[in-house]
Amino acid sequence: MWISLHRFGAVCLVILVAAQAVIAGQHIFGDWGIGVHAALGNAAFTVAVAVAVIAWVKHESGPLRIVAISIVILVSAQIGLGYSTRDSQGAAALHVPLGVAVFGAVVYQLLVAWPALIGRGATAAGERPADAS
Repeated sequence: MWISLHRFGAVCLVILVAAQAVIAGQHIFGDWGIGVHAALGNAAFTVAVAVAVIAWVKHESGPLRIVAISIVILVSAQIGLGYSTRDSQGAAALHVPLGVAVFGAVVYQLLVAWPALIGRGATAAGERPADAS
């Protein structure tokens, strides 16, 4: 069950971060407001903390723990920069590339948490696949 929650959280993070990129682009180049972008950022932080707690409590492998905690740190910095962009163009200049890094990290986490997506037989938690003897 824990690994399923971890995977679900990893999928949610990828979706949330990708949606934020779309909304940010529409805000910059279109006529969308930025409020939903900020709300999704806060939701992503909440999910990232939950995934990190699950990784820690379930005693996941080192890479899963490290990437989960790193994502919490990156998203925390991203939220801080996001709120700072209202007063600082320098913060905005850092906010965009950090967002790209966050997206890379959440995709990496998904691939590590769900090895079947990249062709491995066992999960990162050491579970055996259903068809293995």
